[in-house]
Amino acid sequence: CDYRQSTQPQNNWVFTQFINYLEATEVFVNVTYQYISCVNNARRGCSTLYTTAYVYEPEDSRTNNGRTDPANYESNHPEVLGIDDGEGRGEKLFTFKPSSNANGFYLGIQDTGTCGSIERVTVYYRIIPSRTDGLIYYPEIPLPPVESTDTITRTAVCAPHSTGFNLTLTADSRGVVEGDPSCLCDPGYQFESLAGGGAECTACRPGQYKPSLSNDISCLACPPNSASADPATAVCSCDVTFFRPPSEPDEPCTRPPSSPRLAITSPPIIIGLDIKVCWLPSKDRGGRDDFHYNIYRLAAGSGQFLKINTEDILPNAVDLILEDLSLPVCYTLTGLKEQTSFTIVVVASNGAANDESSFTDVSDVENRFIAFYVATGSSEPPTSGLIIPDPVG
Repeated sequence: CDYRQSTQPQNNWVFTQFINYLEATEVFVNVTYQYISCVNNARRGCSTLYTTAYVYEPEDSRTNNGRTDPANYESNHPEVLGIDDGEGRGEKLFTFKPSSNANGFYLGIQDTGTCGSIERVTVYYRIIPSRTDGLIYYPEIPLPPVESTDTITRTAVCAPHSTGFNLTLTADSRGVVEGDPSCLCDPGYQFESLAGGGAECTACRPGQYKPSLSNDISCLACPPNSASADPATAVCSCDVTFFRPPSEPDEPCTRPPSSPRLAITSPPIIIGLDIKVCWLPSKDRGGRDDFHYNIYRLAAGSGQFLKINTEDILPNAVDLILEDLSLPVCYTLTGLKEQTSFTIVVVASNGAANDESSFTDVSDVENRFIAFYVATGSSEPPTSGLIIPDPVG
């Protein structure tokens, strides 16, 4: 108020420090003020127009040069705060869009003689606040201007040791966010919930593993014949002499079986043109359930082993149940030609053994075979140079 009844017009200013735009797309300025009506205080110099707010956007915000110069404000975003008839409090909200040539602004408020005072100035922009849901961190998203059809895009962030999918988030001016992000704990890490709705992926301890990208699978103890010495292991390493195909990370480590033992019908039993061969079971099946025997025939002078059996020859059912290795396993060859000599090779096999689809030398099935020399009619057994493995296998 002009209590001195000055004949000069009032021109009083207050200026803020520099305000950074940050990520604002639209700036809101809310001014709350208190006033006394000039009607009840008819003094010379009392204005019926109230304070006007202006914005100054410097191209260089590193200094405050020009911050207190009214000339920089008066043509830039003027907003008359207004006055009501009577006494009391008023509030004015105005908005403006940031300039692309500046990264912030100063706010200047001019008093032209109104009998009143500024109580509070609030400067803000609209956002969707950040939050955490499980493994997903949703970042703060500034909203587009109120009347705009634009959208703002941000990327959700996964917790450490997790992998994200569909992490793009899109927000419109109404505050509606579209997006369906997900995060899964990496192999070697398991999902654990935290207080407050968050979560983390914790490393599996030594002796444990987790092979897949998942939040539903916990760390597991290493399968038989394998171990993990370090934390955060995805696949346990097989013990020495054991093996596991890469496609079977959850399976026990196994190894090829030992050879069939002692050929208990040597020479084989010949009944007409049928030949029956028998052997004692392998002591070590390699720790696998797919253990079986295959029968191959080497015709004299051919150099090629041909598989005889069309289906896998399995151990005796009693042998599997009682682990009685004294019961022989037998196979009968039928429909043989007269005056024929050849070598029969019985090979113990499982999924950890080498491929036997075609081999020309018993070294391909080393320590897994036993051989029979067979002849029908008057033919003499061939001399193939085969080495019969030690029957202690």
